[in-house]
Amino acid sequence: MRIDISQVKNEADFAICMAIRMEVFVFEQNVPAEEEWDAFDKTATHFFARIEGKPAATARLRRDTDGAAKIERMAVRASQRGQQLGERLLQHVLGHARSEGYT
Repeated sequence: MRIDISQVKNEADFAICMAIRMEVFVFEQNVPAEEEWDAFDKTATHFFARIEGKPAATARLRRDTDGAAKIERMAVRASQRGQQLGERLLQHVLGHARSEGYT
């Protein structure tokens, strides 16, 4: 199983993240759509994972006021759960946060 994790670089990548969040949070978990999107979406660093080329998970990273890393809006599609994808995505985002000097 090939897993690729990427940082969002363009609008097409960002749309992948938003589609995963819509599927998991809004449709599956019944979070109101107006609560799912916020101002941090424009300033956070977003990541997404693909399994065998298919979008499967997403997370965003932002710096809190004290310089700490905040990992938020992490979602794994239901069909891709149980494969340690969330753990691998989390470790990738944490590594990025450390390399960027987050506390």
